[in-house]
Order: sequence, then C-alpha cells, then structure tokens
Amino acid sequence: MPGFEAKFKHPLLKRHECPICLFAMRHPVQTECGHLFCRDCLEPVLKRRHPICPLDKEEITQEGTFPDNACRREILKLQVFCNFQNCPWIGALKDLEAHLGNCDYRDVQCTQCGQYIQQLDMEAHQKELCAMRPTTCPHCSKDVPTQQLQTHFDKLCTKITRGCPNECDPSLKMNLQELEKHTDLKKGTCPLSEVACPYGQYGCSFISLRQNISTHLDQYRVYHAQVQAESFDEIRQLITKLNLSFDHLLERVGSLETRSNALERLQDALEQRIEFLDDRRDRHADQNEVKIERLEEQTTQNTSLLTVIDKRVTEIEVKGGTGLTSGYNTGSTAFGHSEVPITPNYQGFGEANVPPQRVEALHTRVVELEHSVDRALSSCLDQELRIQLLERATYNGVLLWKIDEFDRRRREAVDGVTLSLYSTPFYTSRHGYKMCARVYLNGDGMGKGSHLSFFFVIMRGPFDALLQWPFKQKVTLSLINQNAKKHISDSFRPDPHSSSFQKPGRREMNIASGCPMFIRIDHLLNGGFVKDDAIYVRVVVETMDLPKIIP
Repeated sequence: MPGFEAKFKHPLLKRHECPICLFAMRHPVQTECGHLFCRDCLEPVLKRRHPICPLDKEEITQEGTFPDNACRREILKLQVFCNFQNCPWIGALKDLEAHLGNCDYRDVQCTQCGQYIQQLDMEAHQKELCAMRPTTCPHCSKDVPTQQLQTHFDKLCTKITRGCPNECDPSLKMNLQELEKHTDLKKGTCPLSEVACPYGQYGCSFISLRQNISTHLDQYRVYHAQVQAESFDEIRQLITKLNLSFDHLLERVGSLETRSNALERLQDALEQRIEFLDDRRDRHADQNEVKIERLEEQTTQNTSLLTVIDKRVTEIEVKGGTGLTSGYNTGSTAFGHSEVPITPNYQGFGEANVPPQRVEALHTRVVELEHSVDRALSSCLDQELRIQLLERATYNGVLLWKIDEFDRRRREAVDGVTLSLYSTPFYTSRHGYKMCARVYLNGDGMGKGSHLSFFFVIMRGPFDALLQWPFKQKVTLSLINQNAKKHISDSFRPDPHSSSFQKPGRREMNIASGCPMFIRIDHLLNGGFVKDDAIYVRVVVETMDLPKIIP
C-alpha cells in the first residue's frame, strides 16, 4: 500500500515524503543512488527488466535496495491529528491506527435502524432518537419498533377491541381474531360484507351484501341449476379428454420403456466395445514395450561395436606409432562422444602400414552407427509420448483436468512467464471432434488480473473431413469445488458464424472461445476450489445428438 495519508500537525519534510505517492513514506527503502521511496511504491519499478531510479534514472537492483529503519522511526514519531471531524486528539503517527479503532468521533452503524452515527452519540440515539428503538405496547405488552407502533395498534395487536369496519352493529366490539372471523368472505357473519354468489364457481357473477344473498338464491334457482348442469357437462368432457390423454401417456411410457431397454442393450454393447479397445490398447502397449526393448538391445550392440572399433583403432595407433594419432583431429578420445567432427588426415600412414581407405571406412561406419543410435532414441521418445497421450485421452466428450502445482503456475502467470495452460486433447468419440481446454490462471482480456479465464478450443483432428461443420454441440465449462459445495459452471451454444467453430485449416487449433471472467481470483482462492495445491476443471460436450460420421 502507498504511504501514510494523515493530517500532520507540522508541514511534512521533503525527506519524509515519497517521490512516487507524495505521502509520508510507509516502510521506507533506500536505493544504491541514495534516494528514499515507499517499499510498495518502488516494488513495481524493481520488477522491470532494467529498473532505474525514478529521480536520477540511475540503474538500481533488488539486492542493492535496503530498508531505512532510522527514517521509518522518524516518520512514526511525527505528530498527527485524528482523521475524524471534531476529534481533539493529537499524537504520534505510530499510535494513529490504534486511536482510530477506538475514537468516539468515528461513525458506527446503528444495530437497530442501520444509520451511521458518531460513537459519541450512539447511546442517546438508540434510547431516544432511533426510529426502530423498541417500545412496549400498552395493550399486549409486546416490544414493537417505535416507527411501526401505530400500524401495530391498527392491524396487529390482538388485545385491542375494534368495531366492525362495515359498521353493521355500532355496539359490537371484537378483538383481532374475532374480527377476522366476523368479516371472513366465506364463513363470516357480517351482513354488510360484500360476498359473491355461492354458485360463482359455476358461472354466476352476482356480488352483493351478505344479507341479500338468500333472496338472490330464491329468485334464481332455475338459473343456478342450469349453470351447474352445464358445468358438470364440461367436467365430464374434460374427464373424457383426460382419460384419452392418460391412455396416450401409457402408450408413450410403453414406447419409452422399449427404447430404454434398447439403450441398455446398446450400453452393454458399448461397454464390451470399450473393453475390447482397452485390451487392444494394452496389447499395443505390450508390443511397443517389446519394440523399445529391441531398440535398447540394438543400442547396446551398437555401443559394443563402437567399443570394439575403438580398441581396434587404438591397437593400430600403438602398432603404427604416431601415424594415426597425428592423422585425426578429434573432440574426444571415444568416437561415439565427439562433439567436434572427426577430420581424417592421412599423412604418416605409410609408417603404420595401415591403408588410408581402411581407416576412412571405419570412420564412416562409426558415423553411421551414431546416426542409427540417435534415430532409435528419437523413435523411442516419440513412441513414449504417443502412448502417454493415448492413455490420457477420453472419447466421450468429457475432460476432467487436474492442474497441480497451482501456486507456482499462478505466480508464473502473474509474472508473465507462462500466461496460459493447455490440457491434453479429448474427443467426442473415437472418430469424432478433437478438442482441448485452455486456462489463464491470471485472467485474459477483460478478466486479466482479477479473474480466472476458461476457454474451449477446437483442434485439427484425423477425421475432420468426415465430420459436420461448423461445430454445433453445447459446451459446459466447470470448476470443481473440493469442499462438496456448489461448483461453478457456465454453458454456451457455439456461434455458427464464429471462426472458432469452423473446420480447422492449416493451424493445429482454432482460436479459443469461452469465459474471460469465469471466476474472481479471490473467490477461487477462498471458496474451496484449491486444495492440496491443485484445482480441477471439467469440460462436458453434449454428444447425444451427434450425427453418424458415415450414414
């Protein structure tokens, strides 16, 4: 945080003022060139690739910057006023924070009405002025907020007796419960209450005072019987329709049960297919292990052959004196580890009685063996990488990705070392769309520095020519809460006009699409999503309505 923004009793000296934030320095530090700054103000400068002093433009370093405790003690002894208006306190800067926490002139919130009042006046406010201070009802002895006391008298107090609001009998007095029964529209007894005809549910629209309802019922008996009969006919017709609908629903239930049984059989077949593919993958893995063992044996044989050739060359050197030693410039005594190309020089071979053609042939053979070993090792590494990708890939449109070492990866994102992470590819089916996820741990775009950004990426796959484009499947992105609370999820339907969901061209993957402001960083860190230095994200692609690749 920047320096102290306090009201000083005496003008602040320049040597106590930070040249960056222009406040009294908080945790002052001194650079190699002798200038003083707030530690937090200077920190962004020191993080630059080539930091320089903001005042004299001299080069500075993190190692050459040190705390100036003497200056800090001077600043903390400076006399300051209280931040709150009308407070007479004056004291040392080091005591200001403790004073502010207990100052009688600070504004605190009233627990009854929510208004902010100075601590000094809070007791009088709550006892005499607060609109929500409790007042005891003189009739029922309940505590009621002062502001709501009149409403309590008029509508809520059960002990106050009231007359009928329709004034049916001026001498009649009742409490609240009795009054509610008296004026009830269905079971009440007030003759002056406006009520509807009992046959209103059958279509009679007559509304009048309760004392007139009996006369209406006597005069319109035939009409009431007619509307009641018509209503019964409508009910019978409705029951007939409901019976037909019920029969239709029973047929649909039977059809759905049939389809459910078919889906169960299909699921069994798919499980058997998956088991078959797993067995096949295991067999391929075993075959690859055998190939790797053979390549290792071949490498061992090549190494042994190189050793034999090396011994043979040594014997020739011994027999021929200096002929072969001066005839080669090597970067190592062993051919197989020479970093400098071996350059033959055939001067002096006459004394060794070794044909130059023989030595050149041996040299060529050594180079060929080195290349063979390099190709074998490269092939082994490629095979190992492909096996790892095949083991991690899923083919049901679901990716569950564990991002471990979260703290280190997030620091790298903040420092700009590694801005984003890619997941391993996953597929909608064995011959379906190829996809992956992309996560920015320090945000991207509108969410940079404040949110985690979560994106979905379409990759170039081996069966793209047989798939339908643009990609139209619903995508759901989720962040898993590891405390068994609510996960964070967001779903979207792809925009058919966006280049992110078209068939990939020459590039390995399309432009990512998703949520730049998926979750705030503070919520991510404190909401139960990070546990054991790891987070889990999930991508679910809807596969139910995927068309068949080959009809």
